[in-house]
Amino acid sequence: MTTSAPKTHRGRGRPRGDSLERPIKDELIDATVRIVGENGTTDSSSVLVAREAGVQPSTINYNFTSWAHLIAHAGWAAYCDLIDSLWQRVLDAPATPEDRLRAFLLAHHQWAVEHPGWVAFFSFPRSAQRASSYMFELFGDELRERIALSNTRLYRLAADVRDGRVTADNSWAETADPEQIIADTEVIAHTTVLTWTSIGITVSSGLEQLEQMGGDAARITRQTVERALDDMIHRLRSAGGPHLQAS
Repeated sequence: MTTSAPKTHRGRGRPRGDSLERPIKDELIDATVRIVGENGTTDSSSVLVAREAGVQPSTINYNFTSWAHLIAHAGWAAYCDLIDSLWQRVLDAPATPEDRLRAFLLAHHQWAVEHPGWVAFFSFPRSAQRASSYMFELFGDELRERIALSNTRLYRLAADVRDGRVTADNSWAETADPEQIIADTEVIAHTTVLTWTSIGITVSSGLEQLEQMGGDAARITRQTVERALDDMIHRLRSAGGPHLQAS
């Protein structure tokens, strides 16, 4: 008995340079990442995604059971892209504690501007509750690990600003002791405020209406982001004092 090879398809969206043909599942996930990122879950549809991928809408149910399951897979892919892109910006930044922290947070802001639909999905999961539930059912453990990794990286970057140093070991977050981090209540307090401030700014700046309001609104938002970063960096520098040693 012989089995046929998995079906592949050349998608209409951005083809990879290393292969002209990819599995249909990958094409559908990539198309959903783009469509939902631009339009949000409410204004996206299986028909739009199928058209983008160059397949029939029925292909979605065949490969993913439902449209909500496809959104769940695409949400996981989009979140991985977010976490990876944030850290890459840190690695590419000048090797000063302030520049690395700034790169991390500005990259988050820029990603939000470019993917407003996913910002809404991650920040307000009840906007697509079934898809969000499926994402946690399918990728819950990995998702929690990624969230913890990103939070630990932000903690280290903030602590480095306070301590006036750059942690040389860029894999520190992967082996960090959560109890040690929690014990550093000073930096945790600062990073919590920083995180919520960043989320608020990125959600508002990701709205399409911001651009429709004209150049002043976009300019003011950018200035707000810069001011929030400057204020936080100033508070972290002023904290100084004892600090945890990176292990």
